[in-house]
Amino acid sequence: APAHTRRRKTSSRSRHRRAERAAASATFFFAIATEPRASNECEVYQGDEPQNQPRSERRLTFRLV
Repeated sequence: APAHTRRRKTSSRSRHRRAERAAASATFFFAIATEPRASNECEVYQGDEPQNQPRSERRLTFRLV
């Protein structure tokens, strides 16, 4: 039981870090996406959980801008 609790704590902590990183990426994306052609790419980050996207899709979104 202690090991299971410890593992759960670590995973939730890393999940929080991942969410913070995704929020920072979204903030940076909105900061640089000032051109009108980038407005439809912004929709990717309108939801609450951009961290649930596969990393490759996030990279592709940044490459398109």
